[in-house]
Amino acid sequence: MNMGRLKMKKILGTLLILAISFAFGQNNFNYGEKATYNAYWNGIRAGTVVLEVLPKVDNSNDYTFRMRMTTNSFAERFYSSQQTITSTIDENVSHSKSYHTKGIEKKKERERKITFDWENMKTEYYRDGNLSNELTLVEGTLDPLSLFYFLRNQDIEVGKIIQSNVTDGRRLISGSIHVKKEETIKVGKLGNIKTYVIEPTLDGLGGIFGSSDSNMEIWLSQGNSRLPVRIRSKVKVGTFTVELARVEGVQL
Repeated sequence: MNMGRLKMKKILGTLLILAISFAFGQNNFNYGEKATYNAYWNGIRAGTVVLEVLPKVDNSNDYTFRMRMTTNSFAERFYSSQQTITSTIDENVSHSKSYHTKGIEKKKERERKITFDWENMKTEYYRDGNLSNELTLVEGTLDPLSLFYFLRNQDIEVGKIIQSNVTDGRRLISGSIHVKKEETIKVGKLGNIKTYVIEPTLDGLGGIFGSSDSNMEIWLSQGNSRLPVRIRSKVKVGTFTVELARVEGVQL
């Protein structure tokens, strides 16, 4: 049971904080877009995840992203969580500028923050207001949430392997993604969607990504948005799936 709770925490908290496309140029996302996902454990509804690109702020071309995750009454038997993550990236979608997560876990309020000091090439990681770790930055380093949007700009083709630097504040790694194949899948009321199936490797990041007993795949729409429409992770305690339910402000 403890293993089940740990996996629920790691997967629901990080399942949508993954990479999905690595390149510069025309952005495949819009200010004000919103995607809502249903999360399932072994086919049973476990919660909701919402991903947003916040509206443009005057006098700034930076992008601010937000993820909100809420578990339902079923998931709360194993792990209760209400979490909001925000991150800001430069207008060229090339490097992170801030990362902040705050929420309630097991009835306790938790807060994590990464500051990116590009002048001195270092990060500072704070846990509940206290400095916990410092890292040396590498050019182009991204946080997990901004990496997700950075990746959506990639020209994807089967067989391609893409790499990028990413940090969760505790460690900085070179992540990679393998574009495995094309597949048409049925996604709830959205119907049949043509996708690319990709497999991320982020060893040591976010706990579950470095777990030897996990296997994760992501289905990206083949439309210009490159939105993830399904994410699935198989572990010893079962299968966790996140599936797109509704999208606003951007076309699949």
